[in-house]
Amino acid sequence: MVFSITERGHEAITSVGQAKQSWLLDAIDTRLDADERRALGEATDLLKRLVQE
Repeated sequence: MVFSITERGHEAITSVGQAKQSWLLDAIDTRLDADERRALGEATDLLKRLVQE
């Protein structure tokens, strides 16, 4: 059995993904202070390095 997503389904998935990203960016900006944002950036760099190895 083969399934495929409709254009409407694809649009819904894209919309949900964008809403989640917007929420996260807003939360980082409004809930974290400058030191916490810097620490998050450093942690992100470390995680990227782990994934690449």
